[in-house]
Amino acid sequence: MSVLGPVIECIRSSEKSVVTPKEVACLISCPELVVTRAFNLLEQRGFLTEIFGSGGKFSVLRIPKQQSQKPRKIMGRDKMWRIIRAKKRFTRIDVARLTGSPLSSVEDYFKMLIGHGYIRKIGRCGQADVFMLIKNPGPCRPILSKKFGQENHAK
Repeated sequence: MSVLGPVIECIRSSEKSVVTPKEVACLISCPELVVTRAFNLLEQRGFLTEIFGSGGKFSVLRIPKQQSQKPRKIMGRDKMWRIIRAKKRFTRIDVARLTGSPLSSVEDYFKMLIGHGYIRKIGRCGQADVFMLIKNPGPCRPILSKKFGQENHAK
């Protein structure tokens, strides 16, 4: 029978960030040697970090903080920015069609890009205005405010 499951549950349910094999052994009613082996296995796999106490040679293990960073979801404006950077000349309809975004969203984004000086109207093709990218800060879309002149770049 594996003690790994109960040891992990005991460590997770502990309110302390530092736990010892002796404490866990008492809580799950298991020999300390078996719990120490489970701790060593968890340390080898990178789930726990070993620290040494100043009072003696006892092994203390702490749970590292979990980093649950999900990849950022690609939003409509990210898609629009990618299309704008990829094409030399583009219309609002091109960008709306290629990104699947509503035309009204594309128009709002274009107004902000024009106001901040990122794109410029260079002519017409039939009934549609043709635009060109003027200022290219890189692959991350610029984060624009409704007020012109206040901008940041996405990270």
